[in-house]
Amino acid sequence: MLSLTNIWRLRNEINRHLISWEESQDYEVAAKEVLCITPNLKWAFDHRPKIFADLLNSTTKKYCYIVYSNLVPDDAASAVRYAKHLIDEAKEHQIQDANRLSILFLTKDEKASENALWHANNVSLLSPPPLGDWAYLPIPTDLVVYVETLADIKQPSSDDRKTFAVMSVSPITTKRTVTAVEAIIAERQYGPLLRRLRRFVRKAKFEYDIQLTTPDHYDPIIRWFRSKWDRVTS
Repeated sequence: MLSLTNIWRLRNEINRHLISWEESQDYEVAAKEVLCITPNLKWAFDHRPKIFADLLNSTTKKYCYIVYSNLVPDDAASAVRYAKHLIDEAKEHQIQDANRLSILFLTKDEKASENALWHANNVSLLSPPPLGDWAYLPIPTDLVVYVETLADIKQPSSDDRKTFAVMSVSPITTKRTVTAVEAIIAERQYGPLLRRLRRFVRKAKFEYDIQLTTPDHYDPIIRWFRSKWDRVTS
């Protein structure tokens, strides 16, 4: 039987590889470069205010997105819709450098195409490559590398930097339970009896990123990303 001390150590070891989405975004903003492989661009679209604020605050920051097909219904349509929103907003903010915010639609043949690479300077932007030409990747959600971000987000004045990758996880069954609890505590008749439960729900976080913190884990992602990007854009 495990002792309480060993159980606590195991818990800390597991949690060391998980960070909340809120904390993950702080690392994203602090990174010198963000390399994102995504099937739908949903994170970028939902968090575009912070992303554009970050781009406007730095002349060297880069957000690079590779969009692929994962054969999930509606993901491709969402990716195109969100891409158009992001490029339009980049133009509004006059983010003209093609390297600052760019979106690459990965195709099966990986040939260079004016429709495959989108950025604010791409005035000929018409439509993405046909869906049937998109490359398929068996990745269920975003896979992102934060290149040279802060070593400790709680110490923004430090010069220490690190690189790591993240992939999102979200325990759906737990979220459903909390949704049910929220419906209960919304009823005023329960009054102060559920104050503790209300505080729990308010502070609960159920969306996390898994961190890939060793070079053996994130270096292959960086090499793959830059290889695909250079092949299509060169």
